[in-house]
Amino acid sequence: MASGTSSEPHFGEAQTPLADRPYQPTTEPAVRDPPGSSSKAYLRSINGLLKIAQVVTSFIAFICVEVVDRCRNCKALYFFEFVSCSVFLISFSLLIIFCFRLNKRFSAINWKLTDEINALLATLFLLIACIVLAVKNSGNSAEIAAVVFGFFALFLFLGSSFFVLLEWKQRAPWSSRSTSSSGPNHNYSRTRSDSHPEQPNQNV
Repeated sequence: MASGTSSEPHFGEAQTPLADRPYQPTTEPAVRDPPGSSSKAYLRSINGLLKIAQVVTSFIAFICVEVVDRCRNCKALYFFEFVSCSVFLISFSLLIIFCFRLNKRFSAINWKLTDEINALLATLFLLIACIVLAVKNSGNSAEIAAVVFGFFALFLFLGSSFFVLLEWKQRAPWSSRSTSSSGPNHNYSRTRSDSHPEQPNQNV
């Protein structure tokens, strides 16, 4: 019969050419990211560039304080040294975490919130340390340079916190809910009114 001589394969016969390598289509990913692409993508982003600039400026401010040999008010100098060193170490650690995507492995920590808190605290403490050292410095060029780079780092942290808050505002859950709740209800009311037109009053 024609059905017996048909050349169309039955169910299951199309998979016979892959019998020698049955696990290849499922175990190997279709697309693989090239090595280092994620690191380059973060370093080229606005947050990555700001983070690099924060690390560099805070490190330069710390180095300028370290080369000071004499101080008129050493407490202000020591406070600035502590703040600049702490800001540099924390920002450098966050840069390494985001650059090598270690935040994906430790997803239990809200790294966006951590970065925002670090930016706000760094802005606050750098503002206090720079003002104190600017008022009570001994006129040394290294101290003046430390204050200048401290203010540079302060504005960079302020810009970083602004961009993080802007990103959170764009991804806010209430904004999507408000738009989705207003649209479907309006469409539903129109559909209901169209499908059930008002009936004339029978009592008249």
